Amino acid sequence: MFGDELVRHDGLGDDCVAPCCAVCQAPYSPTTCLFKCGDCGQFLQCKACCLTRHELTPLHVIKEWNGHFWAETSLEVLGHGGFPCVFPDQQVYKMTVIDAPIIHQIRLLRNAWYPAMVTDPATCAIFKTLEAFRLYNVVGNMNVNDFVNAMEQVTDATASTGMKWLPDRYKQVQRMTRQYAFLKRIKRAGRFHDAAGVDATELRECAVRCWTCPQDGRNLPPDWRNVDPAFRFLYMLLLAVDANFKLKNRIRANEIDDPPLGPGWSYWVEPQCYKRHLKSYVAEKDMSTCIAFAALLQKDTRMTTGLCASGVGGCVCARHECVRPNGIRDLRKGERYVSCRLVLDAS
Repeated sequence: MFGDELVRHDGLGDDCVAPCCAVCQAPYSPTTCLFKCGDCGQFLQCKACCLTRHELTPLHVIKEWNGHFWAETSLEVLGHGGFPCVFPDQQVYKMTVIDAPIIHQIRLLRNAWYPAMVTDPATCAIFKTLEAFRLYNVVGNMNVNDFVNAMEQVTDATASTGMKWLPDRYKQVQRMTRQYAFLKRIKRAGRFHDAAGVDATELRECAVRCWTCPQDGRNLPPDWRNVDPAFRFLYMLLLAVDANFKLKNRIRANEIDDPPLGPGWSYWVEPQCYKRHLKSYVAEKDMSTCIAFAALLQKDTRMTTGLCASGVGGCVCARHECVRPNGIRDLRKGERYVSCRLVLDAS
């Protein structure tokens, strides 16, 4: 019975005897095509009723009955949010819309979608798709390449074999998802409500601070400085600093200009200030009295030639492992104390 239900949707189902539009009862003929929408339901629609019904839903997947089987088609309706464009162009451009898990190619220019470029965009993604990838990336550690490949397979399984062409939108999706994640971060920080504008954002203002660590004026009693010395440990901030030397970055001759979004606004240190800080301590000699501190003892023997970053270091609260504001930075030459000093001061 389940198999019969799966097969009946490949044909006309209960309408195989006298197929007609379920809305206006227009009968099927070679000149009067019938359509069905998998998002609206399995009922049949004529062309006029289908276009009228989908004025506000241009991304629904439409199939046309060609007399033998259902063939995929598209809704090419020009408009803005489902309504006619007030300044239509003489030339109609085709737009690639990424609506997970489908990649559409339609002729709609504005419908609350995020463009890949601000000048003559040819690709956009709906907010639902960008939000879905943001959660897949954070929760499931999915990368952009796997996300795009999966959508291509859902759109048309023959695309990977070369039988059907689909536009490659890997770079565009990578750019849009990065920008969207940044916009969500500054939105949640309340920066869009500042009368001075987003550019007035100060360092560390978009970072989420540990909600349990002691913070003066937020979760500490007014007289915490006058507490008995035996209980001062209750209001002590404990920090931990560690590094990952596998996150190296080599110096490349063809390095592209990739400026950061909101430098220093969250967890990474502001790069220009950090570089000036390192230049001030070029000849500093680190000293350690701990014989077990191998990372500091080997900082001069580690292979750092040709590296613009020998690793990544971070500062977290030791109790709850939350990253401190401006608590992450690149390591220029091993785990030197000078690389940690600016981060500890910022925290």
